[in-house]
Amino acid sequence: MGTRRRLQCCGILFAAAISRLSAQGTGALVAGVVVDEATGAPVRKAVVELFQLGEGRASAQDVSDAQGRFGFSNLPPGKYRLRGTKEGYAPKMLGANHSGHPGVILTLAAGDARWNLRLAIPPFGAITGRVTDADGDPLPYAQLEILQQGWQRGKAQWQNRGAATTDNRGEYRLESVPAGKYLVMASRTDGGTMPGDRSSFAMEIYPGTDRVSKAAPVQVTPGREVNGIDFSLVPRPTVAVKGHVNAPPELPENMPVNLLLFPRDDFGRGHPWEGAAFGKDRTIQMQETAPGPYRLVASASNDGAAWRSVTDVEVTDGGEELSVPLYPGVALSGSVTVEGPGAEQNKSFNVTLVPGDGLPPGDALPQTKTGTDGSFTLSNVVMGIWDINVTPIPKGGYLKSMTLGDQDVLTEDMTITPATSAPLKIVVSTRGAKVSGDIESEGAAAGKQAIAFLAPEGKFSRVLSFYRRVLADEKGHFEMQGIDPGTYRIYAFEELGVDGWQDPEFLKRFAGRGEAVTLAEGQTAEVKPKLIRVGEGGGAGQ
Repeated sequence: MGTRRRLQCCGILFAAAISRLSAQGTGALVAGVVVDEATGAPVRKAVVELFQLGEGRASAQDVSDAQGRFGFSNLPPGKYRLRGTKEGYAPKMLGANHSGHPGVILTLAAGDARWNLRLAIPPFGAITGRVTDADGDPLPYAQLEILQQGWQRGKAQWQNRGAATTDNRGEYRLESVPAGKYLVMASRTDGGTMPGDRSSFAMEIYPGTDRVSKAAPVQVTPGREVNGIDFSLVPRPTVAVKGHVNAPPELPENMPVNLLLFPRDDFGRGHPWEGAAFGKDRTIQMQETAPGPYRLVASASNDGAAWRSVTDVEVTDGGEELSVPLYPGVALSGSVTVEGPGAEQNKSFNVTLVPGDGLPPGDALPQTKTGTDGSFTLSNVVMGIWDINVTPIPKGGYLKSMTLGDQDVLTEDMTITPATSAPLKIVVSTRGAKVSGDIESEGAAAGKQAIAFLAPEGKFSRVLSFYRRVLADEKGHFEMQGIDPGTYRIYAFEELGVDGWQDPEFLKRFAGRGEAVTLAEGQTAEVKPKLIRVGEGGGAGQ
C-alpha cells in the first residue's frame, strides 16, 4: 500500500510537505484531526483507519497524537473511506451523521492532498442507579439490562444492548452505551430473601412497571451519564412446574426431552427457563418459576430422528400438571424448477429452512441439495413456522413462486404440522426486473453515498423479501436487479437504519415522496428519486 508516515497537520512544515508532494506528483496525502463529537475537543490515541473500496480490511492505519492529528502519505490513486475509533467511543466514518453509516468517499488522484479533514467520533454514554428491595435495603446481584427496539420479520423486538450487575450496595453502572433511547430492566432470579423462601423478585422496567406499554424510555446522549434510574424489586411467589411429556416409545428412556419455557409478554423476547423430562414417565424437571402465561418448547432427537412441540401453557399455583405433547418431524419433499433463458445451466440448488417464529430450531437447520432433476427431500422438519432459503439464485433472477400444496408460501408463513404432507414446489426465473437510476441530491455533501430503497405496494407490501436496499455510488447512481414483478415506490434516503424500515408506520412519514414504478418480468426501468435528508419525516429510519 506504500509507506505511511506521520505528518504535521498545521504550520510551515506541514504546508511544505503538501507543496513537495504536489510538485513531485507522488502519492496522495490525507491528514486531519480527530475530535470528540460532543465537546469538539481533540482526541488523542484514536485509531484512524483508511479503507480502499473493494478491500476487506484497512489499507493503512494511524494513531492520533496529543492534538488529535493524524496523517497518511504516499497513497495510490483510488477511492477511500476513513474511520476513527477509540475505547470509550463508538466507531464512526468520516462524513456520517451516525455511527454505523457509510459516510463519504474520498476520491484521490496522484498528488492530491486532503489535509484539513475533521473526523468527529461520538463518546459513549452511561446509565447508573440503585436497586433495593421492598424495605429499601440494597439488593446485590440484581441483573440490569438495556433494551432497544429493533424489528424482525416486521414485528417490534426489544433487543439486549448491554447488561450489568449490582454491587453489595445495590448500585450499578451500565457503561459504553451508544446514544439512543433504551428501556432499562431490573430482575433477580436467584430466589427469595430468607432461607426456604419459595419466591423470586419480580422483573421491573423503569419507572416501576412490568409492561413495555407503560415504560419510559431513557434517552442517552453522547458522553453524558444518566443517573438516578432506580428500582425497588418486590418478591413474588414461585411454583414448581409439574407434569410430564408424552414421548413416543421409539425415543429411548435415557434420551432426555429438552424443555424451554419462554414468558409470554409484550417484550417480543424473554429469558427462557430450561428444563428436561427424563425416565419412563418423562416427568418434567425445571426450576421453580412465577405463575403466568408461557410458551413451552419441547424437543428431542435420536439416531437421525427429531421431535418437537410448541405449546402455550399457563403455570399456576393450584398444582395443576401439564401434559406436553411431542410430535415427530415430517419429510418435506418438493422440487425446484427454473424458467427463462439459461435455465438449463442452473441444475443444482441448496434448500434450507430457518425459523420464522423466533424460537430455537432444535439440533440443526433442515437443509439439502436438489437432485439433477430438481427434486429434494428435507428430513425431520419439526412443527413450527419456517422461512425458505434457496441458493444460488441465478444472477438477475428471482424466486417466482413457492407453494406448499395449494398455499402460497412465498408471501405467507409456511407452518409445518405433524399432518403436513403436501409437496413444496419452488419456481425460479432467470428474468428478474431491473431498476437503475440517479438520485437527485442538490446540495448534498461531495462523496456522500445515499441509499436507494425499493418498497412494494399493494398486497406485497407486507412481504419483506420484496424490499430492496442498496447503496448508491458517490455520484448518486444505483442499480438493482433480480426484482420480483410488481408495483413499487423507490425512495432515496441520506441515511437509513438497518431494520427501522420494517416499522409499518415508517413509510407513512414519506407519503408521496417515492417515485412510483411498475415492473414486469425482465423489464428494466430508469428512475430519478429525490433525496430525503436526515431529519425529514422524523429521522429517515434511524
